[in-house]
Amino acid sequence: MQNKVIFRTVESGESICDLPERISEVFDGDMNPLARNIPIDEHGIHQGCFTVVVTWTPPDTDTNSDTGCGNCVTCSCKSH
Repeated sequence: MQNKVIFRTVESGESICDLPERISEVFDGDMNPLARNIPIDEHGIHQGCFTVVVTWTPPDTDTNSDTGCGNCVTCSCKSH
């Protein structure tokens, strides 16, 4: 089976604190149907390798300052 993106998000400095909850929801098959394809072992632990990358974009590279940081999909931050 090839690699598959099961979650992608861009967060503001304010909304990133909710990331642990959002990641746990990624593995809930009711909230994310893609999670149903991830095998689990006899202890309920998901099998495979999960890559997590956090990239910071400085505010001076804002591409859309009227609506927020310009890179955020899930936020409406205007602090940049």
